[in-house]
Amino acid sequence: SLLTVSQIAKDLGLSAIKLNKLLESLDVQYKKGGKWYVKAKYQDKGYAQYETVLISEDKTAHNLKWTERGKKFIVELLDKEYGIKLNTLKGEN
Repeated sequence: SLLTVSQIAKDLGLSAIKLNKLLESLDVQYKKGGKWYVKAKYQDKGYAQYETVLISEDKTAHNLKWTERGKKFIVELLDKEYGIKLNTLKGEN
């Protein structure tokens, strides 16, 4: 299943904005034209996919979504770099 950055951020006790900025500072993603993109070195790792959403008959949007593998990568990276852990109040590890 694909996850939004908001869903992952909630599990980490962060806002989506904060998580996006942390991932940007760790050189995992970048923002262009108001959209987030995974850096080239991570594109073939299976961490994220782009979901295409139909906005109107002739317009679509591409939204970055994270895989379970991507969530695990983010959780491990933030723990290693910042000591940020999953919110264990909900019984998650």
